[in-house]
Amino acid sequence: EDFGDEDEMDEEDESWMNRGRKFQRDGKDYYRIGGYEMEKLPISKVIQINRVTVVRKGGKVMKYQALVVCGNGKGLASFGKGKDKEVGRAVEKATNKAHSFDNLHYFELYDNRTVFHDVTSRYKKTKLVILASKEGMGLRVNNTISAMCEAIGIIDLQVKVHGSNNHHNTVRAFWKALKEIETPEQVARKRGKAVIDYSSLRAGLGRGHTTLPVSAWTKN
Repeated sequence: EDFGDEDEMDEEDESWMNRGRKFQRDGKDYYRIGGYEMEKLPISKVIQINRVTVVRKGGKVMKYQALVVCGNGKGLASFGKGKDKEVGRAVEKATNKAHSFDNLHYFELYDNRTVFHDVTSRYKKTKLVILASKEGMGLRVNNTISAMCEAIGIIDLQVKVHGSNNHHNTVRAFWKALKEIETPEQVARKRGKAVIDYSSLRAGLGRGHTTLPVSAWTKN
């Protein structure tokens, strides 16, 4: 299976301790990254554990590679890869890499349950068609994307996978798609327009995504 350039992964494998150094305080796990500290993300899912062979000067070395996704279920998530001779250490390295500022990302969700709009994404031979879903539909996705949705906090979504089902490619393609999704506020800011959330206002649920001041949309 395709996990990218081996030389690049070996370089990352040697510097994993600089990404997120784990320590404990009051019985809880924390990560120290540079001059900052953050609590361990509560949701951690192992996407795949794969056995790989690394060619060294003395011969071939058998190692395990883990792909892990972490999140808080409220939009903040990350993923990382780790490689070691032991499965547990490989998972630990992947988790540490996920707790780094370079990998952490916050995703805005519509109604705290799904994406704002449909989007198509490609990564190598994998193509994803991501469809925003109505409330109550649930997750109609494969196991890899389901684990990522749980970590992010997405509960209603439909994703169609075309081409390769490689776990690494699927994670990359889904991550890329989520980064390309724009909120109504972001689109309005680019176009110099304003947003009025009629559905939220008519239902008496408040402003919703409305960007106009209250006085502008309360006039008769």
